[in-house]
Amino acid sequence: MAEELSKRLVPDKLWELVEPVLPKFEPRRQGGGTEPVDERAVFTAVV
Repeated sequence: MAEELSKRLVPDKLWELVEPVLPKFEPRRQGGGTEPVDERAVFTAVV
């Protein structure tokens, strides 16, 4: 259900424009940090 809502609020064409400018997750060599999350869901929450 969350995925459907995300796609309705952020259409594919908008996501195609936004996705390339988001920073990519890179794990830290020493460990720690946060786990990657669904970028589209986070962007939907911001919008």
